[in-house]
Amino acid sequence: MRNNTETRLLLNQCIYSIQIGSNDYINNYFKPEFYCTSRLFTQMQYARLLVHQLSNQLKTLYNTGARKFAVYGLSLIGCAPFAILEYGTNGSLCVDKLNNAAAHFNERLMPLVHQLNDDLPNAQFTYLGPAPDSTTFVTNGSCCKIGGGGGELCLKNSKPCSNRRRFIFWDGYHPTEAWNEKVAERAYSSESSLEANPFNIHKLAKL
Repeated sequence: MRNNTETRLLLNQCIYSIQIGSNDYINNYFKPEFYCTSRLFTQMQYARLLVHQLSNQLKTLYNTGARKFAVYGLSLIGCAPFAILEYGTNGSLCVDKLNNAAAHFNERLMPLVHQLNDDLPNAQFTYLGPAPDSTTFVTNGSCCKIGGGGGELCLKNSKPCSNRRRFIFWDGYHPTEAWNEKVAERAYSSESSLEANPFNIHKLAKL
């Protein structure tokens, strides 16, 4: 960049896609054998803390020149194959306690987006919710046989599924490219206020 003005102008024109929070639950809050977080905070308190910290980080991005933000809510983390394997479902399709925690987070994230739009001049934030039909494919499990790493990764030399487009998850936690495409298409064009609020990415790009 030739100068700060040119740099800031380019930063103003970019769309910043932010999707964080799942590891704070999967690899922290619900790991009491390693972390004390769940003993210090209720799920609602923890969601409030995470959203507050995210708010500060978004404001830092704004202060560096960012103006357009696509902020994703948490997906149904309790429907990940490794979560089901590790915690069980007690008769449900997914692990309810993980999905309930994600819901607490999302319930606080959308109001934050609207508050930042009100508070920060020329900022354009939009909230992108989790895909509502993601439980449809949960029973497929993962594309590969999991058990590698800490149990959540593909087993070494295991044979992957023949049709990866039929699966949400590649391994125990990570989504397939096909599912990411589906989520991206929804975020770009959805007219549902539950999925894109106050607008989708197509409209955000035009602002």
